[in-house]
Amino acid sequence: MTTRPIFRKLREAIAEAPPADLDTLSSDVEEFNRQIGLPVHPKTGNPSPLLQYQLDLIKYAGPSMVVVKSNKIGVTEAILRDMAMRGVVGDCRGFQLMLSAQDMRLATQNMGRLKELFLQSPLLR
Repeated sequence: MTTRPIFRKLREAIAEAPPADLDTLSSDVEEFNRQIGLPVHPKTGNPSPLLQYQLDLIKYAGPSMVVVKSNKIGVTEAILRDMAMRGVVGDCRGFQLMLSAQDMRLATQNMGRLKELFLQSPLLR
């Protein structure tokens, strides 16, 4: 199986980046998100805290989850932030995580959003 160039470049950049100062990052969902920067509302451009249902998605401890949703309600943002937290200070630290979508365009878009989450946060950069 071959790796697409965009994913290969991102993986190489992550491997070469200096490690984040993990001692300063919290493993509490709400505090972690405050530390890395709250999500920005797409229409107003203002930071907004995660809503309760987003926190519930992130805190869910079951083995799997299926979310039936409409578009633009913030589920993807919650899942991407959960991936970031698990990969940096959580139970998946040191492991490779897989991000998937129903087509390449959406997978690339979500990978770009995850990359921006890291680039926009001084603690994660």
